[in-house]
Amino acid sequence: MTAVPHSADQDAKDRDPQQREQAIDAELIYLAFGVEYATMAWHSARTAQRSNPNLKKTLVTNLRFDADCSASPFEKTIEVESHDLDNRHYKTRICNFVESTLFCYVDADTTINRDLSPIFRALDWFDLAAKPEGTLTNKDYEIAPQLAAYEGLPAWNGGVFFARNKRAVTQLFERWHQWYVRDGKQKDQPTLHAAITQSTDVRVLPLHPFWNHMFKEELRIPHKNKTPAITHYRSPTEYPQVAKGLEQELELLSASLKGRDAERDTEVSSYRRKLKTIRKTRSGIIGKLGIGKLAATIALLAQGASLREIRGKRKPGQSHDRKKL
Repeated sequence: MTAVPHSADQDAKDRDPQQREQAIDAELIYLAFGVEYATMAWHSARTAQRSNPNLKKTLVTNLRFDADCSASPFEKTIEVESHDLDNRHYKTRICNFVESTLFCYVDADTTINRDLSPIFRALDWFDLAAKPEGTLTNKDYEIAPQLAAYEGLPAWNGGVFFARNKRAVTQLFERWHQWYVRDGKQKDQPTLHAAITQSTDVRVLPLHPFWNHMFKEELRIPHKNKTPAITHYRSPTEYPQVAKGLEQELELLSASLKGRDAERDTEVSSYRRKLKTIRKTRSGIIGKLGIGKLAATIALLAQGASLREIRGKRKPGQSHDRKKL
């Protein structure tokens, strides 16, 4: 085997993540319909600015923003006219919005913690990279004729995937979209599994959970890489440490919205209250109740219970008078 010359300039580029990114024509693309998901997408893209400063970021959304939206962390925002619940209709067609040679689709409820260029570079040998699900499905659907998913066959998580923008991948996404529509637009995961399984001309790289770490998922990685590249937290209720950052992004986003109506104003106010409750609950009682009870605590607060009642220091309906009888 003939050794390939490795220059000093190349050594420097390999050490510097910013220089590595400059050589990769890639983009990070998000889909976020409605205020809550758009806020999470802004927050995720902001984390990507720090960990991947030269990576282009694109947002596909049904919200309308001011033309001079300087607060946005995105280089490009694509606005579509659609209902909040139509997001999967666009997710299955995400290739239509990609301009770069390589792309990474990321769900909005994520944080980007590390350099993503290793997987982009791996796409020199693969066409698509996604994480196999850690648990077997018990749902009754076929991923190919007479091949049932529940028979121990691998499924793929559609919340994060890297891909090469080429014809074979575009055809995979076209099948995904067609089968999703055919099945009544109910679930996008089963039709994704089928589209990948039946795409014989797409080389698929299975990703370690390090590249799409679901909250509470076991992560067996070396100590030096303790923080996963992408944290997929699913909800700030389960991962309350993002609540403060989401509050900041909500204020920036809401100030940038164009043509806000009463429905959007109500949506902004409701999400603002939710985030405030999560943050205050975490700082006020997480040490006493533990993070495992946080979601239940927030639900009780929403029903009108006080923190003292939840902690068991006062019975429901008991007077706030502290004087001894």
